[in-house]
Amino acid sequence: VHSIVNGVKGDSVSRKVIVKYANNSCGTDTQVVDAVSGQTYKIAQIAGRCWTKENIRKANGSEVFTWNEVNAVTVVDSQSVCPARWHVASDADYTALSTAVSNNGDALKDVTQVDGGGSSGTNTSGFTAKMNVNLGKSVIANAATPVTSNIIKTANTAGLTVGRLVKVTTGNGVLPPGTTITAVTSATQFTVSNNPTTALALGNTVAEQYYHAFFWTSTALSSNYVWYRQLFPDNSNILRNTQDLSVSKSYSVRCVRD
Repeated sequence: VHSIVNGVKGDSVSRKVIVKYANNSCGTDTQVVDAVSGQTYKIAQIAGRCWTKENIRKANGSEVFTWNEVNAVTVVDSQSVCPARWHVASDADYTALSTAVSNNGDALKDVTQVDGGGSSGTNTSGFTAKMNVNLGKSVIANAATPVTSNIIKTANTAGLTVGRLVKVTTGNGVLPPGTTITAVTSATQFTVSNNPTTALALGNTVAEQYYHAFFWTSTALSSNYVWYRQLFPDNSNILRNTQDLSVSKSYSVRCVRD
């Protein structure tokens, strides 16, 4: 069974779309459509390659995949990772992308992304990377009485960064959205920009939040390591590194037209 969407014939068995242009060209296309699921991805010509300018999504809307999902020979969540005649971007694809933007990660970041006052996105490439919230340094409140002020006591403030967003990750305490670290006043105390809306109790965990973007490549260094790319919230670096597959990680996926 096949269907036609915007002049493109889709195969409902493989859930992939047969596209019209070869040699990595987007041609006049501005999007690729999954004819069965209705998933639509904007595309852009970057560095001589036709890229999806959105993260690939599962049927449930999730935009992150484990390596086993990316590398699976069967479909993921009833949906293949990339459309037919597209492939998960390789290490070489990302190297060409980095070269095209002179290794300036800001050129890959969506301008709407919030990075806590760090290195802002310009998206001059059209890649439109989303920066996802990750948790950094965590500390445990150790005040015997509930904390209702913006002063938080902990056993060790080492590694906390002024300006970073913070949130309560365990316990009933609540800090308002957008709360940041305003000062590290001692080895056991720091201040935040807002008072808790619900008091922090002894043992509540407060964690930094920061915005990074991680992308799988399809290229394995060995049977245990795979290349990935990372963008940062506070600088314009594009990190090329390998992920140890013995550690479970979920990263974003971009596709490139064959």
